[in-house]
Amino acid sequence: MRLSRDAGLLAVLVALLAAGLLVVVSRDRPVGPAYRLDGHGQLGVSGLGAGLRSAGVEVRSGRRPAMAGDGLTVSVAPQGFSIDEAGRWLAAIRGGATLLLATDRNSRLTKALGLAVGPAGPPAVPTASAARAFPQAVTPGEPVAASFTRTPAGARALWTSGGDGVMVVFPLGKGSVWAISDPRWLTNRGVVATGLPIALPLARTAGATVTVDEYHHGVGESAGSFGYLPGWLQLVVLQLAVALIAAMITAARRLGPVRPEGATATRSTAELAGSLARLHRKAGRLETATVPLAAELRRRLGSTDSRLAGGLARLEGARREADAVEALAEIEQATRRLTGANR
Repeated sequence: MRLSRDAGLLAVLVALLAAGLLVVVSRDRPVGPAYRLDGHGQLGVSGLGAGLRSAGVEVRSGRRPAMAGDGLTVSVAPQGFSIDEAGRWLAAIRGGATLLLATDRNSRLTKALGLAVGPAGPPAVPTASAARAFPQAVTPGEPVAASFTRTPAGARALWTSGGDGVMVVFPLGKGSVWAISDPRWLTNRGVVATGLPIALPLARTAGATVTVDEYHHGVGESAGSFGYLPGWLQLVVLQLAVALIAAMITAARRLGPVRPEGATATRSTAELAGSLARLHRKAGRLETATVPLAAELRRRLGSTDSRLAGGLARLEGARREADAVEALAEIEQATRRLTGANR
């Protein structure tokens, strides 16, 4: 069974659409900051996500601007928070989610949380609360990258630097926020000594799944805004696109070409010479063919032009086949000159 031309074109378009989507979806946006939150490297765990997985915790990549509504969300050195995104994150925390935030710069999120990040300070000092909450965490010996100069009411300091908080915790609705002012505690070599001993107890306490915020770390859905639509809605959009393409092809085929097709080419009068000869041999007289032919040409072409009129007269009065052929050639030249065929 052979496919129609429309079906073949539609199949090619659908294949191109599928190939384009595969190419788009298979590519990620480049990562911005120089931190690695996932994967394996030195000491077997260069990223917090890999370390949590190796401890048996379920970890997922957060490539969406919204915060997960359950479990623990880890965001290290986030960038580009909008006011709307900060508001959605606060709503998720108030609904019961837990946030582990490590940042050394102010943003719309820190402002929404009531935090203010200040300058660097001396090495951090653990409090009694830190020793109880995270007994396995090793306090880094280098000066801290930043500290919190302002924290919300009810916040408790776990590590301090020069009187300012380096790691603080405070409740927010049904959830809680654990904020660290030095991202190095949760990245690179700091993951093994400090990051995992802090994140692992929080993950087990929060339950559910740990979400690593990669969206504000520079990685998002490679398909752009389309990638953030729900899966069922993506399928509906693709189906509508295919249906629209099919309808456009069908309509184009039924409406015909954009410009009219060229007129059917007419036969040259010189091609009638052979027919004249056959008619002459059949009838016995040449005029039985030339007279009707001249009348038909006069009806079709008229005889206002002198060359055309002369050619028609010579065709009617031809006594030899050669004369008839010459008359037909003259008529054809006159016709081309009148219609502009030689232009």
